[in-house]
Amino acid sequence: MIELNEFLTQLNGYLWGVPMIVLLLGTHLYLTIRLRFPQRYIFKAIRLSFTRDKGSTGDVSQFSALATSLAGTIGTGNIIGVATAVTMGGPGAVFWCWMTGVLGIATKYAEGLLAIKYRVKTKDGKMLGGPMYALERGLGCRWLGIVFAFCTVAASFFIGNMIQCNSISMLLNEGYQVPPLATGITIALLTCGVIMFGVKGIARVCEGLVPFMALFYVGVAMQNKPVISVIIPVYNVEKYLPRCLDSVLNQTFSDWEAICVDDGSPDNSAKILAKYARRDSRFRVIHKDNGGLSDARNVGVAAARGDFVLFLDSDDFIHPQTLEITHNMAICHGADMVSFKYNEKSHRRLRRLMQRGIDVSDVIPGEFSRHYDGRNILGCVTDDILFNCTERNHTWRVCRPVRRHCFPVLCLYRRSLIADVPFIRGIIMEDFPWWSAIIARNPRTVILDSVLYFYTPNPTSILNSSKSLRMIESLCVGLEYAYNVYQKICGLKE
Repeated sequence: MIELNEFLTQLNGYLWGVPMIVLLLGTHLYLTIRLRFPQRYIFKAIRLSFTRDKGSTGDVSQFSALATSLAGTIGTGNIIGVATAVTMGGPGAVFWCWMTGVLGIATKYAEGLLAIKYRVKTKDGKMLGGPMYALERGLGCRWLGIVFAFCTVAASFFIGNMIQCNSISMLLNEGYQVPPLATGITIALLTCGVIMFGVKGIARVCEGLVPFMALFYVGVAMQNKPVISVIIPVYNVEKYLPRCLDSVLNQTFSDWEAICVDDGSPDNSAKILAKYARRDSRFRVIHKDNGGLSDARNVGVAAARGDFVLFLDSDDFIHPQTLEITHNMAICHGADMVSFKYNEKSHRRLRRLMQRGIDVSDVIPGEFSRHYDGRNILGCVTDDILFNCTERNHTWRVCRPVRRHCFPVLCLYRRSLIADVPFIRGIIMEDFPWWSAIIARNPRTVILDSVLYFYTPNPTSILNSSKSLRMIESLCVGLEYAYNVYQKICGLKE
């Protein structure tokens, strides 16, 4: 099964790589030029779509045809496709989505024109058409039309229908305990009731449902964005992941979203994420090929919608009041960053036990059950975070409130502060160069003395399982990056 998944991943990467991009955009561009920019008639086309043509010879009206086409367009492609493009390519991907859509008008026009030109009329007066008829009657390749028709039937079962029906059945089963068999039978009967009436029946149903679908689609897209985005990179952590997700789910602050980036995890982490996403819509799951922790965090930041961002490693967990306390502090003090502590003492004790071969994955430190009174939480507010930052080995000599260096997970950040500072891809110990770039901007910071983050010793973590040579190479890359940051932004010469 693993070999099949790897083969399909490689095949997908090739088919939807450069060759497919060149083929699609090349076709769009060629037809746009060859047809003398049919996009200039877009408003006329929209007007004709809503105008009844009494002398037309088709089976359905123009608006019914438009509704039927939109029924297959509004949905998975628009929602998942565009979101994935923005996540992987950044905000600039929106421009290319627009360009593909605009240039694709020419291809769509050519497809519709060929469908009308080569359609046939049956003895009972019904119209039959589509790409298979254009291939048979236009190119004279009947065999190619048959192959296309066969592939279309196969795709309708395995690509669209099965995935969508499976999603519906799982959601109803998880949320309302509806048996999947009952859902499947209901969907089959409803579908049968529509297609039994042929193209006209499908068009009538789409004509009634599509306007509602479009309005609902726009309404959901315009819903209020969350206040805090919790970014959770996930890789091979099925033993720790439920506790991590539960710690987010049980927050006293409810206006959050959790962006879980599945970094090609080979274990059951993806299934666990899917379960939580069905349970609570605030969990957003992004699947990607393995690219490392830095890449997963970068993808999460690009997908974040909240005003604030919190990083959470998937083998760790947070205090139930973490989001509430940090958000209140950020708002009260107008801070760009709110720093807090982790379970340092219990972590050292658990780490010693782990090194002796004892499983500590289910141990909950005592600090986790502590309840904080928000009225009594005091923080040091500073506009000179560099003065308050120190390496961990020097902390005991410092008599001022400190924020330890190199811990991205121990802060709540204003998204505008970090949105354009990516983690360096391809290295481990990526924390300190990224952190250096952030504190060099000298953000207004609140330093708390509260323990709100809980590290779990994990023998399979990236740092614990990395070889010394890679650690040294990553350290050199990070030091060079941090030196350049301080020299450029802070004006340091040495």
